[in-house]
Amino acid sequence: MRMKPDISRLLAASFVLLILVVPACRDREEKKEPVVSAQALFASRCTPCHGWEEATRIHGSEETILQLIQRMRNKGARMSDAEAMDIAGFQKRIEEIYYRKDAARGPEATFRWFVEEVGELARAQRKGCEENLREEFADCLAWLSTLASLYGVSLEDAALARYGAGCPYCRAVPCSCAEPRPAFGARGDGP
Repeated sequence: MRMKPDISRLLAASFVLLILVVPACRDREEKKEPVVSAQALFASRCTPCHGWEEATRIHGSEETILQLIQRMRNKGARMSDAEAMDIAGFQKRIEEIYYRKDAARGPEATFRWFVEEVGELARAQRKGCEENLREEFADCLAWLSTLASLYGVSLEDAALARYGAGCPYCRAVPCSCAEPRPAFGARGDGP
C-alpha cells in the first residue's frame, strides 16, 4: 500500500531547511543588503517623508505598500533587489512565472518535482560546488513556493506563525531545547 505524503509536514520541514541553510550561504556572498519585511523596508527608506501608520491608512495592505515601493524604485528610489524582495514577494513572483503550468500539472506531480530538486541540492552539497549549491537552493525555494501556492499556503505567513516567536518548542531564540531533539514527527507536529 502506497502512503500519501503528509504535505504540511514535508512543506514545514523543507521550509525550515531553507530558512536555516540559505542564510548561512548568503553570508558567504559579497555584501548584499538583507531581505526585510515591507514595514522594515518602509521604515528604513521612507519614514523621513512618510509614516507607516499614514501609509497603511492611505494605501491599505502590506501588499499594496510593496507595490508602492516598487513604483518608487521605478522612479529612482535607491533600494536593492534584495531589499525589495521578501518571502511573499518571491512566492508571488514564482506564481506569476509558473502558476498556470504548475496548476495544470497538479500538486502531486509538482511535489515530485520539488523532491527531485531537494535530491539535486543534496548532490550539490556533497560535491561542495558553491555555484551549484546556490542554483539548487534557488530551485528548491521556487518549487516549494509554487507547491505552497497550489495548496493556498502563504509561506511567509506560515513561517511567521510557526517560527516568528522563536523555536516552536521552547520559544527561545536561539533554541534552548535539550539535544538530541526527538526524531522527526515524534511529537506529531513536524520539525
